[in-house]
Amino acid sequence: MALRAQPVKTPAEEAIAASFPAFAARQARWGGAEVAKAREDGIARFRANGLPNRRIEEWHYTDLRSMLREAAAPFEAFSDDLARKAAAGAAPIALEGAARLLFVNGRYVADKPAAGLEVVDLTTAPSLPPVAAQALARDTAYAGNGAVALNRAFTNGGAIVHIAAGAPHVIHLDFREIGSEAFSTFPHVIVDVAEQAQVLIVESHRGSDDIAYQTNALIELKLAAQARVSYVRLNEAGAKSISLATLGLDIADHATFNLFSLNTGAALSRHQIFLHSDGEQSSIDLAGVTLARGKQHADTTLVVEHKAPRCKSREFYRYIVDESATGVFQGKIVVAPDAQKTDGAMKSQTILLSDEAAMNNKPELEIFADDVLCGHGATCGSLDDDQLFYAYSRGLPPAQAQALLLEAFAGEALERVADEGLREQLRDKVCAWLAQRVIQ
Repeated sequence: MALRAQPVKTPAEEAIAASFPAFAARQARWGGAEVAKAREDGIARFRANGLPNRRIEEWHYTDLRSMLREAAAPFEAFSDDLARKAAAGAAPIALEGAARLLFVNGRYVADKPAAGLEVVDLTTAPSLPPVAAQALARDTAYAGNGAVALNRAFTNGGAIVHIAAGAPHVIHLDFREIGSEAFSTFPHVIVDVAEQAQVLIVESHRGSDDIAYQTNALIELKLAAQARVSYVRLNEAGAKSISLATLGLDIADHATFNLFSLNTGAALSRHQIFLHSDGEQSSIDLAGVTLARGKQHADTTLVVEHKAPRCKSREFYRYIVDESATGVFQGKIVVAPDAQKTDGAMKSQTILLSDEAAMNNKPELEIFADDVLCGHGATCGSLDDDQLFYAYSRGLPPAQAQALLLEAFAGEALERVADEGLREQLRDKVCAWLAQRVIQ
């Protein structure tokens, strides 16, 4: 009889598994059978697989089993005072006329009325609307992902948002973490965008630099035919935090989705995107800038699946990695046999600012159709010596010269943000990060 080796559970894995029964019992009052089933499915996947580790290909460069030394308890001590304190804080991005949906330690707070939107609070709904129940029941390609399984098991709040057609909408999904000791949060947001609807969505994450909190957010979008969505994500999570975030998308015929991400926060961050394009002539543009220093570990992982013909996708990411930080970019474009005439291009470019900085690039193409135009590329290097010499010879001090070149490098990706006011606010954040650099 063959013996099968069982992996030794880490203290964090044991703590997560042990905390689930009592947590699920306390949370059983909301969500109904759909949420209960999602919890059981999620914890079953976790018990079978444990935390993601380097032996899983998509987690090879971000070994969560080794990096997560202690699992913080799920946050449950929500109060009105905590909500008021969070709501009183200044927003990280100024958005005129935006509906602000505030999430405090995972819980949804109706901070500003969402005019023209239908919003259901997951923590108060005894049962879920059909779109939410379908999202939980759907066995997506990413359902087995380790972070997604944990989110479904320990979801402690969130919302379902329906965006109707009509006047363009502006929505701010504002996630804030507040507390005096370590905790974990697992918000789940489902956004249903109706046919021909137009919306700008800004997602922001922030929290105290003094607390080693842990977040694991899941946001799922469904774009109906001819919907147009511009999406901007800003990660300014606390300096000691672990920030895991998953964005899952389904895109229908003639829909357009543009995403830009600016990532500067968290000790360990991973933003993973799973995009399923099942409609003809859809258009997808994904871009981002990651700025990492100290001992930060910043991971962007994405999978774009083209299932229908005559679709277009672009992925353009730039990293600036300083000191002993590590960057990760994993991108995969998958073209199904029926997705003829697909036009896809992926590029990742990195500037390393020290000998200790590291970057892991892994672009991939999986093409099963014969009439496509697809390509990918990745570069990694330092600042150009000739450009630096030119700047120095014009009298610019080293700090200013390097900042100008780095701002220009990040600026090419920032140009993909269509809203000028939003683009300039993001540029200011890049400049503020560069201004803090200490050149040895």
